[in-house]
Amino acid sequence: MRVNVDKVLERDQKLSELDDRADALQAGASQFETSAAKLKRKYWWKNLKVPPETPEIQTGASKINIDVPKIHTESPKSSLEPP
Repeated sequence: MRVNVDKVLERDQKLSELDDRADALQAGASQFETSAAKLKRKYWWKNLKVPPETPEIQTGASKINIDVPKIHTESPKSSLEPP
């Protein structure tokens, strides 16, 4: 009987240690998730930044009037088709 009680107490101690380790792992995972999201956002904004000359190029390009011919969507009638 005493051996069983000792085993139960030992098991309880091991479960408690395992629970503590799981909590620490969860905290580390949450911290990693937060820092990864911040880093992702940082590099997203860094890649989004526009060079200083780009607005000038865009303004100049918008002043140029480019005529684009209209593309006909109808297919030409074949001479082999009946009228």
